[in-house]
Amino acid sequence: MTSDATPPQIARSLLKEHGKDRALKVVNDGIVEAHKESDNYALSVWREVKTILQSKD
Repeated sequence: MTSDATPPQIARSLLKEHGKDRALKVVNDGIVEAHKESDNYALSVWREVKTILQSKD
């Protein structure tokens, strides 16, 4: 994860680009990758993005 974007910015961008369902898939893929790489920072960011996306209608 190399972006300086905040989790709300990432969530907005993913929603705009992919729609909610696909955005959640992208986030889940990011979570899996962060686990594989033991990247706790990326993992926390992806989890926050997921929480934001799940709160959207």
